[in-house]
Amino acid sequence: MECEKIIQPAAAIEILQNPESKYLQTTLFNCIYCLFQNSFLSWIMNKYRYVSCKEKLREDAKDAFQNGVSVFYEKSQQKGFVLKSSLKTTIYSFGLFQLLAVFKKEKKLYGFHHYIKWVELFFKDDFFDVDQQDFIDEKEHCLIEAMNLLSKNSMKFYE
Repeated sequence: MECEKIIQPAAAIEILQNPESKYLQTTLFNCIYCLFQNSFLSWIMNKYRYVSCKEKLREDAKDAFQNGVSVFYEKSQQKGFVLKSSLKTTIYSFGLFQLLAVFKKEKKLYGFHHYIKWVELFFKDDFFDVDQQDFIDEKEHCLIEAMNLLSKNSMKFYE
């Protein structure tokens, strides 16, 4: 089966939620890795090109992609799981949340100011929405709400 066909949201959900389709599930995840892993790494490396520890970031991004795919698989096994956007966007979102968790753990290495810049990525690329709030903790949620209010108020100030 062609990758382009099975990565379509409806086909992917059907494959993921059918426990008897192990061969198709393996094929789907092979497609996910072939089509999305390198582009995810390139996207992250481009977004954070200002970081001095690029090799560490690349390794963290690889791990985040792997962990994101694992979390995606676990979530997809739940009844009622729905893909609200493309599979690529969904996989990138899961990977990005996993990378944010790494940044959160390693604030000392990456620096707190860089951590704030990474949080800002949610606003720039519209990855953060109501359905994804269960991936962040309460403090991060409050920070994101405050930043949203700040950016709205700042815009009024400049008008």
